[in-house]
Amino acid sequence: MFFHDLDLHLQRYPELQAEDVYKFCYQAFFGIGHLISDKDQALRWLQAETEELGEPWAGDTLLIEPMGATYVRLHLHPYLRYQGSLEKLAEAMLQSLSAGVDSLRFQDAWSEILNLSLKEDWRGPAYDDLAKLTQTLKSQNFPIIHHNKQTNTMYRFHYRILSLTAAQDLLKSQAIDVRSNRKQ
Repeated sequence: MFFHDLDLHLQRYPELQAEDVYKFCYQAFFGIGHLISDKDQALRWLQAETEELGEPWAGDTLLIEPMGATYVRLHLHPYLRYQGSLEKLAEAMLQSLSAGVDSLRFQDAWSEILNLSLKEDWRGPAYDDLAKLTQTLKSQNFPIIHHNKQTNTMYRFHYRILSLTAAQDLLKSQAIDVRSNRKQ
């Protein structure tokens, strides 16, 4: 499931760099525990970010982007187009903290990404770039990192990581139907 979602991510964003693939993998197994500690903090960050969102990337129509079995990315531009509540999103972020982390699966997945990058049909960054990043991050005990500046400028990433359950609850509580692409 994770590798299928990663492949879709690489198709959607063909210019991703090694840092972006790493960040996707990290978030898929660690969630957002590194980001927030309380609802007020989460709400302040959401309000500040949404005030400075700017224009969306032309392809920014996907509301929910799967990241494997546990977490999803909820993209802010589409969420706000549905008139999604920032307060409810902050609550969903806190709910997502209980989904947990899986550091062993993260390590296995990252190793497999390195192996996949050697294959001819790999859509992502070159093996050498991934291996170089791995060496740097290994010495830092594999921390969370930012998106590559070039790809972040290109795609204008604005999303929040939620557990799948929290995302489903959030959308249901606001009658947002992803399948029909509208608010009920």
